[in-house]
Amino acid sequence: MNDDAHAPEQQEQTSKASVGRHTRAAIPPLSRVDEGTDPPGSVPSLRSVSVDWSGLKDLISPGAALYAPGVDREWMRQRLEGFRQAADEYWLADYSDGDTRQAAASLYEREPTVLKILRLLSPDRPELKVLGRNKQGALVIGTGDVNRGIGILADMDEWATRLAPEAPSLPADQLHAWVWDAARTFWESAHYRAAVHAAATSINAHLQSKVGRRDLADAKLVQEALSDKAPEPGKPRLRIPGDQTDPGVQTRQRGALQLGQGAYSALRNPAAHETGDLTEQEALEQLATFSVVARLIDRCHVVT
Repeated sequence: MNDDAHAPEQQEQTSKASVGRHTRAAIPPLSRVDEGTDPPGSVPSLRSVSVDWSGLKDLISPGAALYAPGVDREWMRQRLEGFRQAADEYWLADYSDGDTRQAAASLYEREPTVLKILRLLSPDRPELKVLGRNKQGALVIGTGDVNRGIGILADMDEWATRLAPEAPSLPADQLHAWVWDAARTFWESAHYRAAVHAAATSINAHLQSKVGRRDLADAKLVQEALSDKAPEPGKPRLRIPGDQTDPGVQTRQRGALQLGQGAYSALRNPAAHETGDLTEQEALEQLATFSVVARLIDRCHVVT
């Protein structure tokens, strides 16, 4: 039997004769395992660990490679749990004076994969180990980093939401009806650029109806409708509610004009003429912009 691969019988006998023989490896800086002698006949606690909190920062800093596409974190977690179970089986066999050779062989077989996983979790610790020998030649098993790895892999998908500051959300169905009613069908089929274009087209149609003009569209229609000039025959204007002599109202009037023109020039035109789709986030932001434009137009009154 290979001496390194299968923990030979002579060393196993030495292990059973030594004092404090069932120690787990010290894995700095995260934990220090107590190495005292367990009471005769007792099963060692797998959780008898005193924590060095100076290493806490490492608990939440796994390697960036873990987030790469194709990385099977569930498989990794299963491999670590398998090693921990094999360690339990070894300790139970050893404390009952049973044959530990099969359990030791299982640990050595699992060790290379476990080390690959743990070093991926902690790329700054290439020296990390899980198996070794003490001075008496007894097998020493380090499960501290294995337990840590299992915890990371179990919870890391929730870190981005559970540990992030709370942020407001923007429900799309609460956007102005002119926007969402037009965009919804395209949105639900993940055609985001088409959804933005549909929203802009809807606002244009409602604005044409409101001012009774079909000769203009989009940015030019916004320019004429929200102009601060006096209305002319065939050219009604939209006015922000309020005292039209109030500087604040006049400022909002100019802002509505500029926002509407900007939305059609910067958002509607690319949505109509460019290829390639928008991301969901980009599209939602653009729909929100058009929703503001729609509310401003909807609240305006017509002057002729």
